[in-house]
Amino acid sequence: MKQTKIIFTAGILLIVVFSSCQKEDNSSIPSNEEASKMAQQGTWRVTQYIDCGEDETYHFSGYAITFNSLGIVTAVNNSITIAGNWNTGTSLNQSEFFLQFGSAIPFCEIDDDCWHIIENTTSRIRLEDECDGVNDKDYLTFEKI
Repeated sequence: MKQTKIIFTAGILLIVVFSSCQKEDNSSIPSNEEASKMAQQGTWRVTQYIDCGEDETYHFSGYAITFNSLGIVTAVNNSITIAGNWNTGTSLNQSEFFLQFGSAIPFCEIDDDCWHIIENTTSRIRLEDECDGVNDKDYLTFEKI
């Protein structure tokens, strides 16, 4: 009888614990559709680029960046124009931002097919990626000019 009472009490306790758990709120995870729409609105600049722990933001100083609806990204700094491709997508429930500039310096540094979108607002798009072979992350932030 005592063993039945313990099992019953443990069962009630488990039900209370599991029923009080709430689902994870994924509303703060930006969607790739939102990021795509936001990127196409206005002109942007790189305000942070951290490459495996090293701040390399200065490479992008002075560039005005636009993302168009045809998947073309253009970076202009005075008489220098660099064009590439961009897109958004989802992989394993993670919103991603794709950038392809080929060998165009300095944008070849951020050429990546799987930047993870960690923030997307009307004035900022923050991305992160795994640093090659290191237990660190790369960070890339665009802010609206």
